[in-house]
Amino acid sequence: IEVNMQKIVDYVKQYIGVISIVLAVCILLTYSFSHFKINIESKKAAEMYIGELKYAITIDGKSTSTLTVPAGETIVDINLTNQNEIKTYYKLLYSNNDNISISYYNQTKNTNDEITSYKAPSDSIENKSSNNIKLKIINNSTSSQGITFKVSGGYSTNTLQDVEVPNTYTEITSLETPSTNTYFCKTKDTLTQGTEFVKGQYTYRYKQEVQYSSGLNWFNISNDGWGVQLTNRESTDPVTSKLCTYINNKPVVSMSHMFYYSKATSIDLSSFDTSNVTNMSDMFRNSAATSIDVSNFDTSKVRYMSQMFTQSVATTIDVSNFDTRNVIYMDEMFYDSQATSIDVSNFNTSKVTDMRKMFYKSKATSIDLSSFDTSNVTNMSEMFYSNPNLKTIYASDKFNTNAVTSSTNMFYNSTKLVGGSGTTYNSSYVDKTYARIDGGTSNPGYFTRK
Repeated sequence: IEVNMQKIVDYVKQYIGVISIVLAVCILLTYSFSHFKINIESKKAAEMYIGELKYAITIDGKSTSTLTVPAGETIVDINLTNQNEIKTYYKLLYSNNDNISISYYNQTKNTNDEITSYKAPSDSIENKSSNNIKLKIINNSTSSQGITFKVSGGYSTNTLQDVEVPNTYTEITSLETPSTNTYFCKTKDTLTQGTEFVKGQYTYRYKQEVQYSSGLNWFNISNDGWGVQLTNRESTDPVTSKLCTYINNKPVVSMSHMFYYSKATSIDLSSFDTSNVTNMSDMFRNSAATSIDVSNFDTSKVRYMSQMFTQSVATTIDVSNFDTRNVIYMDEMFYDSQATSIDVSNFNTSKVTDMRKMFYKSKATSIDLSSFDTSNVTNMSEMFYSNPNLKTIYASDKFNTNAVTSSTNMFYNSTKLVGGSGTTYNSSYVDKTYARIDGGTSNPGYFTRK
């Protein structure tokens, strides 16, 4: 036995190097095979998902990937759920449409300045998790447009750059940054016509607005948005509440009679985002506010400014920045206003049809209408009726009365009025006859060329 053991030992000593190499090769092959098998299995697992990545889409709580949007602006909340067993990268896409542009919010705030954050439309998402995305959609056409959303995805080993965008779809890359005055409010109530929402000192109604009334009487409107009112008009407390810009993604569109007969002498308008408002008629009518600062108002969508500052006791009203390109009605806008200076020199009036009583009993000493294009105006009755201080009206050749069919008492009792060439007030000519630049005795008028 001892002899045999010695032979074995001698044999091992003789071939120890070879044995070591063989053992090392076996270990290396075993590791390589195991690693190869794992990679193959991972590759197969990934291959199972190629072209089959699954996501669930809801738009404003509804399980759908399609949307029809009207002309103009639409804001929606999209919830995207990763239904795969692995983390993925994704891109939220929409069907190509030259009339449609889409941007996304990364955060919004409410009137309490509480921030809500959102995911980007191109991001990563864990398995079985959801991302909330808020989009602003602009339809630049005049008719409703259909949109189809699609999710293109990639795996955790990919990057966003690896996620392909089909030729028939567009990637959402534009970031929407709301202004400091844009506030998103929410109600848990289902939105139906007449749904009421109270926040701060204001009361809102969905698809309703207030018209001429001593109380909060509401009238239906077709606009898909909210009307707003000061809740307590009898209160003399300063009005300081911030105004909701959107409630459940629907904009405030009407401020009709908002401060009508309000007894508050102080109204803070600095937090107002009026970019979606279309109706400001009677907004400050008979308001007790001693100063009205509307210099930050965005009026680009406003169509109705009738009686906006009628009997507004404020002696100063800054409307110099008003964008009036879409306004149709300006009748009684400054009716019996106490403002001694009214700067309307930048007004675009190309769409206005009614200027009846616009400056009725105004206290201004001069009015600059040099920017006024009145080619579509049909009614100028009592436009400058009984202006006791008015001496000068500046105008250009764009002020014409060709379409005017009613101009009764247009200049009645504005006795201090003098045209640019010296024509003085004549009680026999108080209609549109002298509504032109003064040409002296041969062509008298009450206007002065600026």
